[in-house]
Amino acid sequence: MKQLRIGITGATGFIGMQLLQHFIEAGHSVAILTRSPEKIDEHANVTVYSTDLAQPDTAVLNAFTASLDVLYHLAGELSNEANMQAVNVEGTSALLEAMDYSKTRLIHLSSMGIFDFKNETITEESTKTPFNIYEKTKLAAEELIEKEEMKGLKVVVLRPSIVLGHQMKSSLLTQLLRLIRFGIDLKVGVKTYAKVVLAEDLIRALKLIGTKDTLDGQRYNFSNDVPLKTLLTHLKVTNESRLYFPLAVKLFQLGLRLGRALGVLRISPEGIAFFSSTSTISNEKIKKDLDFEFTADYRPFLQEYVTYHT
Repeated sequence: MKQLRIGITGATGFIGMQLLQHFIEAGHSVAILTRSPEKIDEHANVTVYSTDLAQPDTAVLNAFTASLDVLYHLAGELSNEANMQAVNVEGTSALLEAMDYSKTRLIHLSSMGIFDFKNETITEESTKTPFNIYEKTKLAAEELIEKEEMKGLKVVVLRPSIVLGHQMKSSLLTQLLRLIRFGIDLKVGVKTYAKVVLAEDLIRALKLIGTKDTLDGQRYNFSNDVPLKTLLTHLKVTNESRLYFPLAVKLFQLGLRLGRALGVLRISPEGIAFFSSTSTISNEKIKKDLDFEFTADYRPFLQEYVTYHT
């Protein structure tokens, strides 16, 4: 097997760590770009480059991108709005400027949040209407990438929905579990869908895309939607209580809006709309092009998640 030079940004996160371990075990050489080099264990096949994409050192970026076969750009600012433009847009631009397009393929992790979820079915061609700063910067990064493709950039863009991993603390699952433990039976519509995907599925897809240069130029939406009612039912099994009080979802959302208005709840309008959203994300394109199969049953993951976080 040909040894590759793999680059990863965001390698200190759960997804990046799993990719790093995979490529080490496969015998490839890995370059890591991070602002937290102390979080990366030393290894003979791993070279760590330290800089912050909010204020990147050009020399470090040039050294990091030199001779890469594949670059996984997973890094992004999710929480600090003041840094989102600098990291997600300007940091991506700096990486692109340092890359050798004739040598390196880019696999860019974007977000499903760039779309307008008023549409019933979201495909790769659906209208893009990001609402918050994070999603706006993710779309801006995609637009930068599209311009660079005209200059020879070889890229695949993957857009995951809400990623769930047993070692990743999920605000969504935390909210749902809190309701269940308080004995609240949230009455959601049968056509309300949770736009989620398992981290292990995302990692498998990233590995596959890295091996298939025939996919260059493609964008893929990546979600394995599940009825929110089903998700709640599976979570109830993990709870010892068997006595529940029904709560209409509209009344629940009204409480969320009130808490947000009073400043006691940190939840976005999109987060509130999540509990009644009937739109779905089509994953047919990636299933066809990669012959990809998503994990069919969320129950084992949910049981593992609850055990890990309790």
